[in-house]
Amino acid sequence: MRKLWKHAVPGSFAVALLLAAFSPVRGQDADQLQLLEGRVDGFSFIGNAGGEFLTIPVGARGVAMGQAFTAVVDDISALWWNPAGLGFLRSPAALFTNVNMPLDAQINFVGVGAPVFGGNGTVGGAITVLSFDKMEVTTIEEPLGNGQQFDTYSTSIQGTYAHNISDRFMAGASVKWAHENIFGVASDAFQFDFGTNYHTTFAGRGIRLAFVVQNLGTNFKSEGSRLQTDGRPPDFPTFPNAGDLPLEFRTQDFRPPTTLKTALAYYLLESESSNFIVNAEFSAPRQLETTYSIGGEWAQTLVPASNGGVATTVAARAGYTYQQDEEDLGDSPNENDVFRGLGFGAGLQFDFGAFGTGFDYAYRDWGRLGGTNNFSVSMLF
Repeated sequence: MRKLWKHAVPGSFAVALLLAAFSPVRGQDADQLQLLEGRVDGFSFIGNAGGEFLTIPVGARGVAMGQAFTAVVDDISALWWNPAGLGFLRSPAALFTNVNMPLDAQINFVGVGAPVFGGNGTVGGAITVLSFDKMEVTTIEEPLGNGQQFDTYSTSIQGTYAHNISDRFMAGASVKWAHENIFGVASDAFQFDFGTNYHTTFAGRGIRLAFVVQNLGTNFKSEGSRLQTDGRPPDFPTFPNAGDLPLEFRTQDFRPPTTLKTALAYYLLESESSNFIVNAEFSAPRQLETTYSIGGEWAQTLVPASNGGVATTVAARAGYTYQQDEEDLGDSPNENDVFRGLGFGAGLQFDFGAFGTGFDYAYRDWGRLGGTNNFSVSMLF
């Protein structure tokens, strides 16, 4: 009975936390409650979320599997996918990821993590930067540009902790400070990720179940000197020699891109030299329609560590994410949209004994926007 209670308490707490994240808040008007409980005809949260760069996946391994990676992740990229996955780390690790995105945008991610408390816990941290090339300043009078340019970027800094509650159950949490800046107009918010991973065996093979909430936190509110001006309201009393009054444009708060994920992974093949794992994932983003992902990874050890040389492992991955946000648009202007959501890639890992290193590549199809190339380099110490 004590063992059952040990597993039931963290599991029940995690489910309650996930439900609370998406439950309506008392005291709101009927229209707002209706929006929180379900989608209204003709209404969408698309375009109404701030900090959407936080939803861009990092780590070529997970992207190659069609983003069906939440239950599988057991490396340093868990900093983004599922903080509980950090609990699988047995030595310090670091990861660098570069993603070349459409419209000359780039994502760069650096993350580190290390076991603590005798391996019962893991701490980690990461920095994410989304950058763009300089853009032309356009106005109503000069819609093609007035010769000036401006910068825009988004960044986040996070800290993560994962704990092995038992030999089969892990839980983790991340806190993130997110910042966006567009032409001097900035917005800041704090976000939290919560994740769990339960792993056991079924029919003699490994199985993993994960629940994750990403980007649950404060709203994004725009502020900056470019929102400030001088003027005088038409109905404001005029006094002799009175000048203009300092004014500031009022902006609307943007909700964070909160996402709920449930994922299941199963090892179809599990041996000392070969592994083949398949994954399925359900994702409910606040700002998009529900998505469904499937993926798989085959890994083969080419040179075992017992041979005294450099242990070498190669992996092949593929997956697909089904997105509903454009399914009712009719004829698409780009026939390649049928491949939107497809991902595939490969990885190569070397173990030198004192340290290890891995190189991963993934291609992700964005439909009419083209595709992205994802590169990751990881280190184990």
